[in-house]
Amino acid sequence: MVQLGGGLGVAACFIGLAIFLSACAGFNAVFILSIIPLILGSIGMLLSILGPIVQKSIHVDDSVVFAAIFTGLLGIIGSLLLMSAWLHWHVLPGTI
Repeated sequence: MVQLGGGLGVAACFIGLAIFLSACAGFNAVFILSIIPLILGSIGMLLSILGPIVQKSIHVDDSVVFAAIFTGLLGIIGSLLLMSAWLHWHVLPGTI
């Protein structure tokens, strides 16, 4: 389960990067797809946290768990930044 969670986190990061690069090329409608990395990153983070708890008989190294959590967190943070551009959220106070 931890490897699956890490894979979902990496997929979320790559999809988020593809969305960002497409938006830089001028396709602003692609920001609508920013919900996909959020879902993938959330599920990946949940699986990477619950994996070692549920599968205690399978020994998983701590570094693998931390890497899976980190990639899931990066996918979530990146997708929230993409959603802020899509929904016109004010990330910094005082900005227009």
